[in-house]
Amino acid sequence: MNPIVLHIDGTEEKGSDVVFCAKEGMTDITVMADTIPSESTKHVTGFLEQYKETFSSPLVVVRDMSQILERCVTEVFPDIPQQIYHFHFVKNLGTEVLRDIYFNLRRKVINTRMVP
Repeated sequence: MNPIVLHIDGTEEKGSDVVFCAKEGMTDITVMADTIPSESTKHVTGFLEQYKETFSSPLVVVRDMSQILERCVTEVFPDIPQQIYHFHFVKNLGTEVLRDIYFNLRRKVINTRMVP
């Protein structure tokens, strides 16, 4: 398999294992998925090592802003660039950078009784 743009992400419901997926970035086809007990360094590194053994190294890894994912990708694919999902970047931009603006606007709207 030729190197790909690799998207990695995990999803879970409270109290459940994490469904961790590796997708080919251009087609959005899931090339590998597994359930892992948690999105910990140990389990994510194991998943990525299995991916590397099966498919080789990707061209780039696209991931969320998790520091754990950053460390795991760096450990398993030390020379491969990493990018952040735009969705996660914009979401965090809104909650972190624009937090004061948001809360001030929200307070003004509530004070005008436009929102109960």
